[in-house]
Amino acid sequence: MKQFSFLLFFCWLVTAAVAQNTLTGSVRDGTGKPLPFASIALLNAKDSTLAKGGISSETGIYELTGIRAGRYVVTASSVGYKTARSASFAVVTDVRTEAPILQLSESAKTLSEVTVAAQKPVFEQQLDKLVVNVQSIVTAAGSSALDVLERSPGITVNRQNNALTMAGKSGVVVMINGKISRLPTEAVMQLLSGTNAANVEKIELITNPSARYDAEGDAGIINIILKKNTAYGTNGTYTLSAGYGFYEKLNGSVNLNHRTGKLNLFGDLSGQRNREWQDLLSDYTVTNQGLTTNNLGDLIGRRITRLVNARLGFDYSLSKRTTVGGLVAGFLNNPTRSLEGTNNFIRRNELWQQALVDNQERNSWQHGMANVNLSHAFSDRQRLTVDMDYLQYDNTLTNAYTNFFDFRTEKRTSTELVNSTKTTPINIWVAKADYTQTLGKKTNVELGAKATLMGLTNDVLVERLQKSGWQTDPEYSQNYNLIDNIVAGYVNIQRALSSKTKLQAGLRYEHTQTDIGPPGEPLVVRRRYGSLFPSAFVSHDLSKASSIQLSYSRRIQRPSYDLLAPWILFTSPYYFLTGNPSLLPTFTDAVQTTYRFKSSYLLTVKFSHDRNALDRNRIRMDSVNNRSFVTPQNVASLNTLSLTFSFPVKVTSWWQMQTNLLGVWQGLSTTVEGKPIQLQQYNANLFTSHTIKLPHGFTGEVTAFYQTPSLAGISRVRSLGSVNAGLRKKLPGNGGSLLVNIADIFWTSRFRVITDNPAVNQIGNWTYKLEPRVVRVTYTRPFGSQTVKAINRRATGSDEERSRVQTN
Repeated sequence: MKQFSFLLFFCWLVTAAVAQNTLTGSVRDGTGKPLPFASIALLNAKDSTLAKGGISSETGIYELTGIRAGRYVVTASSVGYKTARSASFAVVTDVRTEAPILQLSESAKTLSEVTVAAQKPVFEQQLDKLVVNVQSIVTAAGSSALDVLERSPGITVNRQNNALTMAGKSGVVVMINGKISRLPTEAVMQLLSGTNAANVEKIELITNPSARYDAEGDAGIINIILKKNTAYGTNGTYTLSAGYGFYEKLNGSVNLNHRTGKLNLFGDLSGQRNREWQDLLSDYTVTNQGLTTNNLGDLIGRRITRLVNARLGFDYSLSKRTTVGGLVAGFLNNPTRSLEGTNNFIRRNELWQQALVDNQERNSWQHGMANVNLSHAFSDRQRLTVDMDYLQYDNTLTNAYTNFFDFRTEKRTSTELVNSTKTTPINIWVAKADYTQTLGKKTNVELGAKATLMGLTNDVLVERLQKSGWQTDPEYSQNYNLIDNIVAGYVNIQRALSSKTKLQAGLRYEHTQTDIGPPGEPLVVRRRYGSLFPSAFVSHDLSKASSIQLSYSRRIQRPSYDLLAPWILFTSPYYFLTGNPSLLPTFTDAVQTTYRFKSSYLLTVKFSHDRNALDRNRIRMDSVNNRSFVTPQNVASLNTLSLTFSFPVKVTSWWQMQTNLLGVWQGLSTTVEGKPIQLQQYNANLFTSHTIKLPHGFTGEVTAFYQTPSLAGISRVRSLGSVNAGLRKKLPGNGGSLLVNIADIFWTSRFRVITDNPAVNQIGNWTYKLEPRVVRVTYTRPFGSQTVKAINRRATGSDEERSRVQTN
């Protein structure tokens, strides 16, 4: 209450300080929606001479100060619209005047009448985020959104373990169109792998989010903005792509948009059928009572992905101030995988035992969501938005194992048949409301509340074939229910201290309830906790080409649902993956400063401290049964210091490069198997992009990425990198384009992990390889009306919720 009382008092002071002789107003398009960045001209009514000028804000509001008393008219103009002019009105001394609303109709100019010569740079550093303009990346052709994300500066994608890191840290939250997806990471990665890069406009990398964002994510937020259509009438774009590495890869997509009067309809559909090759090599050692066993494994997988994504939505203007919208979306994902492996167990330099593994896997995911939303402007300075979402996921994972054992020292063999089935239905309700109000010309206040109600059941059944038939294995078979409810509220204030200095401060409160337990039995986990998440941001322009900013935020990383819920996945008879219901949330405090110079050169330093950091893939050894398994665990303390330097270089008029350098130091302290462990690691990350303009409408691009060894919990990741190249040709006449690209030319993108902790009996290394040199050919073409019209991109209120469900 003290914090909110202070905020109310602060708002009252700001309101009292609003200058006199101020004119305010708003600009709207033909459907009544706010029109941002329109040019405003205040003219003397007598002779139409210019008295004052300005530009409308992102919400279509403008404010002009220092106006003398008299009679005036106001005009507004914007590209693609006819200029609007108000009737004459009076401005009175010491009275705040509100001008008539200006509504601009479309000028019906077609895009064919305008030639756009400039192209956005691949990377744009803004004060609070780094923007990756996907449509400017030639090598994005035919790729998925996950492929593009993998090539983004500071981002590392681990496909084997379904993990994302940002500036050297895990705990990344993925948003789509400003909405968090509370799916497990593997589900998010599968969703992104099925989203064609041609449908992505840009990717925003937000390392220190403000209080208006959910506090979820200790590394930051990745916001993927889908391509918007700014045309009037019916129009769209379709893309067809074919690729080949070791196997074929096919995908296509189409998006449609229809705008007329007050109604906007939009939708998209994408699908893929990819065959992929995978190889997991393992070499680890287990010691039991002085006897050491060396385990050598090679697991080769052939995976077929069949994925369909769909989305359909609408916006309708009920009045000039009120808009209602809705959205339904979903996907069907039914990948199958065939795994064949060999495990050799060596004791005293002799082959003691050999195991041959065959695993036939089916992993079915079905997802559907519905959203309704309302946006209402009480005035030109006050707006309320309300969202209601319902999300449902259904996952069925089946594995049929055939294990053949050759006991060399005992001179006998045996065959084992094991089946496992996991069914996981997930239901999520989300309600969200946000209110914004402008106070004067320098202050903006945001208030909001959100509630999330989630429930899932995780039923795992493992059966072994015995002489009497299939028998349940009680060691691995489990059935758990999980309830996770979060209630949140926030306040965020933005204030222009001067023409060069801006301040933003916010406070968010979130209360969490988590219950995990078998049906009808006492809870295994029961948690109730509330937390405050402050944030502050200040920026100062040193000149037109240079600025400095400083920010602080506190974040939380709740374990994704798949990590909490018990489950089992064997990769061999002696190696499996499982969840951990005892995982604790990670709390992070981070401070960051960025110095911008020469307009687009950026130097960023960030320090963060994590309490109960997540080690997603803790490798543990069972020396008694000669097996190892991977399970998520907490790390007591993790400190991360990162330095990022981003700069463009125009080598010639036809050759441009963008380089991003990242240096990271990490130090962790924790306890493993009752023994203290302290580790630290320095690592560097280099990303460079070269775009070359060629004759006859061709454009070429080469990108390269390299990362030195880094920490992954109490393990270390060896160096990795890749080189990619692409060539694009703009086709005359139809606005289409043809692209050819090749990824990982030198087959250097191999994920290699080393565990070297003999004090806790953890020694081993693992290597994960994917197909190299995947060549893709992509054709993209727009169609339909190209008449310019402003649009409204609609997001939902459940982005965070979708980030905590994994669907791979």
